Amino acid sequence: MTLLDLKKICKERGLRVGGKKDEVIIRLMEYDESLGGGAAWQTTPVTVAGGVAFNPQQNTQFVVIGNSNSGLASTMGTFILIFGIFRIGIVFFLGMFWDDFMGQYVIESILAFLIGISYVFGGMMIMAGYRNGVFLVLGTLVFSGLLSFVYSDEWSPLSIGMDGFTAPAYTFFCSAFCMILTALPLLVAPQDLKDGWPEGVQRMIDSKTTSTKNPEKKKVRCTSCKQPLRVPNDFKGKVRCPSCEAVLEI
Repeated sequence: MTLLDLKKICKERGLRVGGKKDEVIIRLMEYDESLGGGAAWQTTPVTVAGGVAFNPQQNTQFVVIGNSNSGLASTMGTFILIFGIFRIGIVFFLGMFWDDFMGQYVIESILAFLIGISYVFGGMMIMAGYRNGVFLVLGTLVFSGLLSFVYSDEWSPLSIGMDGFTAPAYTFFCSAFCMILTALPLLVAPQDLKDGWPEGVQRMIDSKTTSTKNPEKKKVRCTSCKQPLRVPNDFKGKVRCPSCEAVLEI
């Protein structure tokens, strides 16, 4: 079922309709649980095409939580990833076959390499369905576009100006066109993108913030929406996630 279909069911049952698809599904499951006399849902996750299916033991209906990554985001992320690898490859290619290239364009080469890395990382995040990946690539496109204007009158791994052969208007058009393509997942299917960062990056961010905040609290992650929560170190019991309203046992 689409997010719109699920929200229609919430409206029919008098429930809050806002939130992401996973949150709406959990809200409907909790509602069905309350109608069943308060018995807890006992679920067994099984892998299916497009997401994870939960099989409630006292209900024959399958509730499928779809993969957050839509086909559009996966396609755009793949193109951006390939483009980033291409940008990095250009730097190494010129460095290997252009005599004294690194000596003449050392700063430009470093910047071009970092831009390529940013495209690769942003493309991988978009493929995984993270909204921050789109923002990262858009910011990189703006930065790269500005550098293209600066170096438009010379040969450089940062510009397609080709020593003034290509008009600056063409550089602007390319940057704007790439930004529109990158923003398509936000414009067409924003509900299929999730907040936050990949687990490894989020772990580093959380470790930095944890070291600077109250050390008397510990961090736990919601099993439903992966939202990090901070609770006292000695706390034991149940807490409700403020993001998806799921109840966790600490």
